[in-house]
Amino acid sequence: MTMLDHSPPPSPAVLLHMMSNHLAWLSDEVANLPVSSYDANQEARAGRLALADLAFRRQLATWYPELVPNAQNMHIGALARALRPQYFRWLFQARKHLSE
Repeated sequence: MTMLDHSPPPSPAVLLHMMSNHLAWLSDEVANLPVSSYDANQEARAGRLALADLAFRRQLATWYPELVPNAQNMHIGALARALRPQYFRWLFQARKHLSE
């Protein structure tokens, strides 16, 4: 679906489906990236991690403590693998809502 500037925005349900589908796909792709050595503390000390990234990682740990309790220190691939079940849950819920 191509969204042109003059197109009406999708309904909230369709938008939720599009976002959930994208997150599910993206998490699959990122989860399969090779795992490199990653030290978030070292990256932060080197100034490579933006404050927004660190804040978002802390928020993930707050929202999903059972999935990503150490989000601040996790490699992006590990985060994606851990959050995949949640993303697919959202996608299932969006599809169910659209089919009603």
